[in-house]
Amino acid sequence: MAHLTAFLRDLSTYEGRIAGATALMDHVYGSYDITKLTEANAWKPRTLSDNKSRYLWTDAFGVVNYISLAAETGKSHYLEQADALIHAVHNTLGHERPGGRHSRWLGGASEDHPCAGGLRIGKVEPEGHPDGDGQYYHYLTK
Repeated sequence: MAHLTAFLRDLSTYEGRIAGATALMDHVYGSYDITKLTEANAWKPRTLSDNKSRYLWTDAFGVVNYISLAAETGKSHYLEQADALIHAVHNTLGHERPGGRHSRWLGGASEDHPCAGGLRIGKVEPEGHPDGDGQYYHYLTK
């Protein structure tokens, strides 16, 4: 909890809430520094530290947060970050293990239809393990 206090310092003002939300998203996914971005070097979301990959539930909320920040602030780069996060999820969780762009798409998925084969949820253990990867209704509804 002590780690979160830096993000929650000033929730009494609108500006404080936006700053806190932005700082939290930067902490989870990496900061967006316009001065370091080029067309060839676009912003990419950092992988999650616990599994060094993607995790569908967390990333779904990340997309919602970026869209909400764009709506609240009018800053389009939050939509670019949401889009980059969506692509990272599709490129990782839309593929068979071991994941990433080096494995096959799930089911009938393709670059044009990345969710056609479903998405893994991003658990560390493979499908079939009691705490394994797979698809669960509450993940897919997000």
